[in-house]
Amino acid sequence: MWEEQGIAAYLCSGAEQPLWNSYHALVDALKRQKPKLVVLDMYSPSRYYEDYQAEWIHENMDGMRLSFNKYLAARASAETDWAEQMFGFVKYHTRYAKLERQDFENFIWNRPRQRRFKGYTLILGQAQLTQPDMRHVEQEQAMTPKSEEYLRKIIELTRENHIPLALVSAPYLLEEQDQKVYNYIARLAQDNGLLFLNYNTAQLYREAGIDFAQDYADHTHLNAQGGAKYTRHLGKWLKEHYEIPDRRGEKGYDSWERQEIFIQKPE
Repeated sequence: MWEEQGIAAYLCSGAEQPLWNSYHALVDALKRQKPKLVVLDMYSPSRYYEDYQAEWIHENMDGMRLSFNKYLAARASAETDWAEQMFGFVKYHTRYAKLERQDFENFIWNRPRQRRFKGYTLILGQAQLTQPDMRHVEQEQAMTPKSEEYLRKIIELTRENHIPLALVSAPYLLEEQDQKVYNYIARLAQDNGLLFLNYNTAQLYREAGIDFAQDYADHTHLNAQGGAKYTRHLGKWLKEHYEIPDRRGEKGYDSWERQEIFIQKPE
């Protein structure tokens, strides 16, 4: 997206991030940033129906600075141990005997290396999958009330800040329930004047060049090759439908330039 479109994007997400974490992450981002566009992936509200996904809370909250917004995020994310999620150390301070190498890879002197990929986690490997066909699924299934509440809060927040909002679903091995929810999301998006681009259709698989035998690391993650195909197509679509500046060569965006060089010729 940077190399071909000059889109200076940042992936502000964690693992299986529910919409309440997306909302509070966006609130945090808007304290310091003024994006030209917010792109929201709808995978989690279509796949997960738990209001409290304890396993991944820390992945979605540990990077937030202490604030009233983080307090609200903790209360929305954790049913009982919200204080542990808010302060972090309460959760891990007793595991010193179990420390592993990866625990020492998140110090301040390592962060420039981690920041290179702008929030993206590079996944290698290759899974042999079969392309799903959901053309027969015409029914709708609503998101959970909590997911829909936070989607509407995100819509309201972006409108208050005069920021366009695009809804997408990245390619993965979807199931029938997912497609039912996407049918519901498509209608909700239309009712709110939003575009929703669901890549999980035969047409978009073909347009993006997604190959289920080569472009996946597992059933829910594209590998590096698949990710490049997806973002190339997504970047073109975003440029066609939204006013996004080309930041190549602009002052303040040299870190994207350096990352392009790094990928092409690793250190």
